[in-house]
Amino acid sequence: MAEARRKLSSLLDIDFRSLISFKDLNELVSLASKLQKDPTLTAEQLVKLKLIEEIPTFSVVFLENRKVMEHADKFFRTHKDNKAKVTSLKQEYREIKQVVTNLQSEVDYTTMAVQDIDDQIAQLEAHRAKVTKLIGKKKIDKDELIRNQKLVANLIPKVVHEVQLANTKKPEWELKKESGVRREAEILAKFAPLKEFSL
Repeated sequence: MAEARRKLSSLLDIDFRSLISFKDLNELVSLASKLQKDPTLTAEQLVKLKLIEEIPTFSVVFLENRKVMEHADKFFRTHKDNKAKVTSLKQEYREIKQVVTNLQSEVDYTTMAVQDIDDQIAQLEAHRAKVTKLIGKKKIDKDELIRNQKLVANLIPKVVHEVQLANTKKPEWELKKESGVRREAEILAKFAPLKEFSL
């Protein structure tokens, strides 16, 4: 009995989170059951020993509850990241669109310059070749930007959809998180008396 008292008291000196991680909860329950046969125990001590026997059952509930809360936290992090991503993609799209507009204006302007150069081809042939080369480069740049613009445009509906879908699930996860927090508090409060318990 003395050895059982000593061992159980040393185990109960840790908090509930650490206690449920004890590798052999069956041994903990066995010690509590054994000590209940001690005729010198008070009613309060017997009640707490009975409470110890409930630890394996509540440890499962506690760990499952913790997992739900971790999933809820992950959900909220992903949701926040996606909302930020939508804003960033929209800004990128607007910037690319502006660059494309500017490049198109430049292409239009330069094309008119080429027409003028064609009218004076004899004296401006060297200038015309240079400007034509510039047009080609700007068109390539414009095409590349248009491709990038389309890629960004295609991404926006997908991310918006993910955010909208997450918005519909947000209340459910908020309830799960709130329930998890409340349940954890209840479990911790239930086993709080064991912290000061000694035999």
